[in-house]
Amino acid sequence: MENTKDWELYQQGIEYKNKINLFRNVDRNERFYAGHHWDGVDTGGLPQVRLNVTKRIVNWKVAQVMSDMLSMQFSADNAANYGADMETLEQVAELLTDYSKTTWERLKQDSLNEQALLDATLTGDGISYFYWDDTIDAGGGVKGDIAEELIDNVCYFPGNTADPRPNDKNGPIQPHIILAFRKLVSDVKKEAEYYSKHKDRTLNNGLTKEEIDWIVSDSETQYRAGDRAKDEATNEQNYCTVVLKMWAQDGTIWARKSTQSVIIRKDYDTGLHRYPVATFQWTPRKNSCHGEAEATELIPNNIAINKLMATMILWTMLNAYPKVIYDHTRIDQWSNDITKAIPVEGEISGTAQYLQPQGLPASVQNLFDMLVQTTKDMAGANETALGDDSITKTASGIVALQKASELPLSSNKRRFSQWIEDIGLIWLDFWLTKYSVGRILMIERTNPDTKQDETVPVMFDGSQYSQYTFGLKIDVGASTQWSEIASIQTLDGLLEKQLITFKQYLERQYNGLIPKKQELIDEVEEQEHQVELQKQVEAMQAVLSKLSPELQSAVQNELQMIGGGGNAMPGM
Repeated sequence: MENTKDWELYQQGIEYKNKINLFRNVDRNERFYAGHHWDGVDTGGLPQVRLNVTKRIVNWKVAQVMSDMLSMQFSADNAANYGADMETLEQVAELLTDYSKTTWERLKQDSLNEQALLDATLTGDGISYFYWDDTIDAGGGVKGDIAEELIDNVCYFPGNTADPRPNDKNGPIQPHIILAFRKLVSDVKKEAEYYSKHKDRTLNNGLTKEEIDWIVSDSETQYRAGDRAKDEATNEQNYCTVVLKMWAQDGTIWARKSTQSVIIRKDYDTGLHRYPVATFQWTPRKNSCHGEAEATELIPNNIAINKLMATMILWTMLNAYPKVIYDHTRIDQWSNDITKAIPVEGEISGTAQYLQPQGLPASVQNLFDMLVQTTKDMAGANETALGDDSITKTASGIVALQKASELPLSSNKRRFSQWIEDIGLIWLDFWLTKYSVGRILMIERTNPDTKQDETVPVMFDGSQYSQYTFGLKIDVGASTQWSEIASIQTLDGLLEKQLITFKQYLERQYNGLIPKKQELIDEVEEQEHQVELQKQVEAMQAVLSKLSPELQSAVQNELQMIGGGGNAMPGM
């Protein structure tokens, strides 16, 4: 039982990660974010205070980077170079743009993006891996579609550790990429048996039953991310590490899957033209495939904040309450029980008194406040950014201050946008390569007549356009949070200048901002109706006043008949 070559490369990748302390930092950061600040620490009697400043700042930064509305826009910019029908390829590009929204929703990309950002703040990298899942029902009798899985950076092993990019605009740039997975031994054996009996010689791994039995469980959990990954189910649920190696060969991406001693699936051509892996770093490190995590630099400050608060609490517990001193010759034993009297021999005066303690030194409290504030300021997460004091400011002031606080995150947002672009290029590669049989794509489009979004089925065969190169750019829309603030501010200004009515103001406010908004709109409409009716009455009165008494009497009688008797109009 010799180690496979891919396993040896995997071990070399582990050595590199150990050199940069990646495993230790990832476990500590994940543990600290979860609130386990005192695990394995001898507190020496200090209260175990948990002020999770790190989590607050990390969550805020993740939300800020996620706040922009990103969308993919495909184009046929290079169609003229192929002598192709420009109009047709532009229609295909528009179709791919619309279908990207469908794929985005099917994969739940927003949720995956948020988790990838959190991974980046805690580990330094966000990594997404895409693969073809033959079990997905694509409709119309077609099987197979794109699937996605987030990969921890401790399970990502690029061949060139000095370059963080798997691909560039033109294709793969890594000599190879290895991904490590923990799989059930029973599932891995079933996959190995499937390929050992495969009729296609290019897929048959030629394994014997004895060789398949070499697939056994291992204890490689120390190379997984987080404390919980170290605890796996035992007995029938035994796990082993599976490594997937991918490399570029003859213009496409090839792959091989192995355990420590067995090649489960031998070399096969994926048909893809770029690695199906997208990565981004929270804070890039020069000449390294791994970035620096946000939590890494926050945790030392957070530890100091916890310890300082713990000492303040301990000091308060020991010194905050007055102590009693008494004359032991006249009082045998002191009791604070309010239901019992204290017997005293001789004079009562001077028998006992309270020692009033001094207050907590102001310098200690000031140090604590300064440490918390400085930590947030240095991270760009002050009160204005977090929204703690925004209630005292105008809408325009909120937007200006919060936009200013976002500037330190601009580079993170650009790297995140580039990551989304890398994902879009991977999707494009799958669409043009794997959608080789005509299938029905469900596209959401706006009906030009009804102005409503509708789901439209469109037939598509990617193999017809695989020889063409499509462009992709990421459109960054306005943040929904800031858009709401700006919209409210604009509506307030229009109403103040009387350029819109109060009803128009209410109709354009966001739902939930004003309680019982519809009831208020109904009341406004009723008031407007009464005002309009009063204007009509006054106009009629003005007309009647100009008529002769005979005509006035005739009109009044007619109105009384129409109204069923009585005065037809108030005041007449």
